Amino acid sequence: MSPRLFPGLYPCVRVRRIICLDGLYPQAAAGQPVGHRAEIGRTAVLPGRSNSVTRKFFCTLHQQRTHGIIDGGVVNVINSTISDNAARLAGIWLNKGTLNVNNATFENNVVTVGNGGAIHIESDSSTATIKDSKFIGNKANKDGGAIYNKGTLNIETSIFDANAASNGNAGYHGDDIYNSGILTLHYSALLGKGTNKLIYNEGREPSANAQYNWWGTNSNPSTLVGAGLDYDDEPCDDVDVSNWVVMSVDPVSIENANVGDEKTLTVNFNHYNANGVIKELAKSIPSINVNFEAVNGTLSSDVAATDNGVASVTYTVKGNDQITVKSGSQ
Repeated sequence: MSPRLFPGLYPCVRVRRIICLDGLYPQAAAGQPVGHRAEIGRTAVLPGRSNSVTRKFFCTLHQQRTHGIIDGGVVNVINSTISDNAARLAGIWLNKGTLNVNNATFENNVVTVGNGGAIHIESDSSTATIKDSKFIGNKANKDGGAIYNKGTLNIETSIFDANAASNGNAGYHGDDIYNSGILTLHYSALLGKGTNKLIYNEGREPSANAQYNWWGTNSNPSTLVGAGLDYDDEPCDDVDVSNWVVMSVDPVSIENANVGDEKTLTVNFNHYNANGVIKELAKSIPSINVNFEAVNGTLSSDVAATDNGVASVTYTVKGNDQITVKSGSQ
C-alpha cells in the first residue's frame, strides 16, 4: 500500500480493508510538529495476505487534513486508542465504505478547521457501527465535537464525555454528535454539559433515536439535544430521547442508625423512565464513575465505578448527615 497524493493534501494513506488490532495512535513526539510518522495499529491484517501474516501499518500525518481517510471497503478499529492528535478537517474521515469500532478510545483529538473531532462520516452511503467505546475530550472547530455524521451511524454501550463543538464560534452544534443522517444510540452514557447540545439534528432529513441512555440527570434530557433546519429550511425532527435511564440510590434515607454503624449505599442505573413509569432496562450501560460526598459521615471511597449498572460504597454514620450522589455534568 503506497501513499497517494490527494488534491490539496499532503501525502497520506488511503485506507481499505484494514483491521487495526490492539493499536495505539499516539501524539506527535516532543519537539516535533504534529504529523510525524505515527503507528496506528501494532498489528494490521493487510488486503490480499493471509491472516497469519501481520504488518505494521503507518500513516504519515505531517500537517495533513485528516488522521486517516477511509475510501471504500471495510475498516475495523478494535482494542485501540487514538489520542492527542490534531488535524485540519477531520479525525477519521469515512468518505465511503464501512467503519466498525469495538472497544476503542478516542481521547483529546482536535480538529482545528473542520467537523468531527474523532470521526467524520461524509457520505450517506457509508455505515459506521460503534460498540463498547469511549469518546473523551475531543474537539472540533465546527460541528460534531466527537462525531460528525451524514451516513448511517449505530452506537451501543459507549461513553461520551467532555467533547466540544464550535471552539467558541457561533452557529455550530453537537458537542458529542452532529447528525445529518440516520443515528441510533442506545445503552450509552452522555456525561457532558451540553453547551452546544450533546446531539444535534440538522441538514438532510436527519433522524436520531437516542433512547435508553444515561444523560447525567434523572430529568427529561430533551434540553440537552437540539435540531435545526433541513435543506428546505424546514424544521428537522427532534432527537428522540424518550425512555431515558435514571439513577436510583438504596437506601433513600438512613434512619434509626447509631454513630459508628456501617451502611452500604448502592447506586443503580438499570432502570429507565417510560413516560413517568419506571421500567427495567434490557441491557446495562457501560461502566461509569459515580461520585459520593458526605457532610459528616465517612465513605469507603469518594468514587466508585459501576459494574453491570451498579456501584456501591460503605458509609459510616457520624450523626445527622447529607449524602450527595452524582454521575455526569448535570
